[in-house]
Amino acid sequence: MDAAVREPQRGVTLVEMLVTMSIAVLLLTLGVSGVTALVKRNARATAVNTMVGHLNFARAQAVMRATNVRVCPVDAEAPSAGCAADADGTAWGEGYAVVEMDNAGATVAVLRLQEAPRTIEIDSGGRRFFEFEDDGTISMGGGSGNGSITFCDTAADGIDGARIRISLMGRVSLDDGDVDCES
Repeated sequence: MDAAVREPQRGVTLVEMLVTMSIAVLLLTLGVSGVTALVKRNARATAVNTMVGHLNFARAQAVMRATNVRVCPVDAEAPSAGCAADADGTAWGEGYAVVEMDNAGATVAVLRLQEAPRTIEIDSGGRRFFEFEDDGTISMGGGSGNGSITFCDTAADGIDGARIRISLMGRVSLDDGDVDCES
């Protein structure tokens, strides 16, 4: 008499599937928050590096062209016109431009335009512009001493800020210190 040979069952039980799904949801929840912070840090780094590139470009163009070159906020209604006439230190959120200036302070040519980053706030500390002279030094619209530009995440649970410092000699550097984005 041959006993019926049972084949082993294939598949998973409901309990095994629920435990596996719970672990997957937990891992995804932890992973998404890490990815969100990574994306925010990358957005801030992109905004900072873009500004550093434009400031260095403006300084090089000022020396090469033997004229003044200004980095300034643009007018939201006419960004291709160059600097906003009534720009204050808070206007950087509309975008900024690198502009060749004449001796009277009028725009000769717009060399570069940059849209403002969507999730990063740019604060120039009340300065209306940064103007590089033909010898590479800088004059700043408003304020005194060395200039700085702060980059902060606009979200309430944002990441730490970053700061660029600009010396009176026109040298651009990143500030490694703590940046207060709360105020």
